[in-house]
Amino acid sequence: MGTNDYIKRSKRLKYKPVGYDKYNRDRKSPFDKKRMEEHYFHKAAAEIVNNNKMQSTKKCIQHGNVSVYGHSAAVAAYSVKLAEKLGIRYDKRSLIRGALLHDFFLYDWHKTNNVGDGLHGFAHPLTASKNAVRNFRLNKKELDIIRTHMWPLTLRKLPKHRESWLVCIVDKYCSILETLKINKYGDNSFIRNEILAAIAEEEKRRLLKLKKAKSLQLNENSANDKNK
Repeated sequence: MGTNDYIKRSKRLKYKPVGYDKYNRDRKSPFDKKRMEEHYFHKAAAEIVNNNKMQSTKKCIQHGNVSVYGHSAAVAAYSVKLAEKLGIRYDKRSLIRGALLHDFFLYDWHKTNNVGDGLHGFAHPLTASKNAVRNFRLNKKELDIIRTHMWPLTLRKLPKHRESWLVCIVDKYCSILETLKINKYGDNSFIRNEILAAIAEEEKRRLLKLKKAKSLQLNENSANDKNK
């Protein structure tokens, strides 16, 4: 091996593309559960999930044997998974928060069907939005998700955002699963397993893109060395 070849080879070995160190660090544990929980809960759901009134929804049955809390968590998770599967652009934080609060009406609808805003099926989106605004700071997308999730039953409340359409569709899907008692999730298991799995898939795609970028950089560097 000549001197020039040795110098070129040394340069290639020492070369590290932008982001390589972070990629190497992430590659060691891309599916670390603790890191995924921190990513999800702290950035999107912690404020809602840890709220006492939200926790109280575990005592109210939604459909079948599933609580309002479990149903809301399932809708949030399935909405994220559907959005990722469709490959559409969406506001992840708003989607998760709006989905978690879409049934934040805070009463047992099996025991009372009229709590002031009208019959439960038609009025609970309005009740849920009022309760959500009292307890959380919401953006327009999150409010629209809550207010329009019962469309077409609420004819005048047509979803305005793609996040709202996702929750509107997924809410009906989850309701069918729960009514027929073929759901496979409970109050906490769905958030812990399914949402984290969706985030892990997103992380996997991100790392794959970073790996491809690293490979392209190395190829370009090798080509430049040959041309010197």
